[in-house]
Amino acid sequence: MTSMKLGILCGGYTGWGGGLDFARLVIESLGGLDDRRLDLHVIIPDRGPVLRARTFAWRVRAVVRGALLGDVSPKPGGISSELVKASLGEGQIGARFHHIDDWRGALAALARKERLDAVLPAGFPLGANFSIPWAGFIDDFQYRYFPQNYAPAFRDKRDRFLARMLTEPRAVVMLSRNAAADARKFYPGLTATMFPLPFAAAPAEEWLTDQRDVARRYGVGERYFLISNQFWLSKRHDVAFAAFEKLARDHSDVQLVCTGKAEEHRDPLYVPRLLQFIEERRLEGRIRILGFIPKLDQIALMKHCLAVIQPTEFEGTPGGLSVYDAISLGVRTIVSDISVNREIEEWVTAYFPSNDVDALHQSMESMLDAPAERMPIEDLRRLGKARRRRCAEVLLSAAEFAVASRRA
Repeated sequence: MTSMKLGILCGGYTGWGGGLDFARLVIESLGGLDDRRLDLHVIIPDRGPVLRARTFAWRVRAVVRGALLGDVSPKPGGISSELVKASLGEGQIGARFHHIDDWRGALAALARKERLDAVLPAGFPLGANFSIPWAGFIDDFQYRYFPQNYAPAFRDKRDRFLARMLTEPRAVVMLSRNAAADARKFYPGLTATMFPLPFAAAPAEEWLTDQRDVARRYGVGERYFLISNQFWLSKRHDVAFAAFEKLARDHSDVQLVCTGKAEEHRDPLYVPRLLQFIEERRLEGRIRILGFIPKLDQIALMKHCLAVIQPTEFEGTPGGLSVYDAISLGVRTIVSDISVNREIEEWVTAYFPSNDVDALHQSMESMLDAPAERMPIEDLRRLGKARRRRCAEVLLSAAEFAVASRRA
């Protein structure tokens, strides 16, 4: 197929920083295929009565859950629509943006109106008989490896969800080869054809302008390591904090800076335990938890850090999206050696055995002794463009396969 009207689905990705990054990756990758006649439509389900009702119900559940746990603090309102628009490049990227209600009927109506050929990557099953071809999306199978972090009801629901996602669409986009192997292992009856995405780190053009005042605004000094993750149990901030405590004893000028939403709904006491660790070890000011900050501010901090640390014990995408960003900018990385992260060995600066505090501490020490060398901007652009093109080809192949399978 040489031309296509393709819808890029953002539902399920706009409520958290990593999801926004993934949606932007899909949009920019497909938008960079300048030798194809692609008519791109970015679809964001962020308005309408169904969405308002769901949002209200979610807030009620959050308040009830908080009351049962003894937490009566105000609940965050989520990521603003303005930040979503800016993060996805609305008004900057050559694609049409549509804001619709959050249900299949609204999507089907838009698809008919715009005469879309296919939509992807669907974060939720649309049904085997959805009105137009679609490709699903699966990130990972973390709940299979760490069932203790998930309630039985969640695991059952996730099983049913993934079984549908691997049988209802004709194509499904996977975040990694590792995830595709897991799908075959856990769901031998799958019928969808899987399309694992290649590593696609590339810098946005606006990231390449220096903004050295950002660190000062956030109370960050000259020398610091950076973690840009949600504060989920699997991200293992506790391991990084323990390693940094050892480092801090001998290096009084070094900080550990953390960006990302500081909450973990599966264990509401996890973040308070981390804060208690900081207080008990007298690391206030040394470990800086900044929360969810504007993307450009996060990138500015990343560009001048000693290294980006990724201590995760599980990832759906190689290295996680913070490592995507770091490698796209030529920033050094210290990454846990789990199997999915080994898919990007040629770009990672250093690995350490997962959950090994002493090994992470040693890797951090080595970064202090070896100043970083910055890659020329033109090289960053060239490498990023080549990676994104490979990613776009896989995404387009998934869409074309879905269309061809429907016609067969």
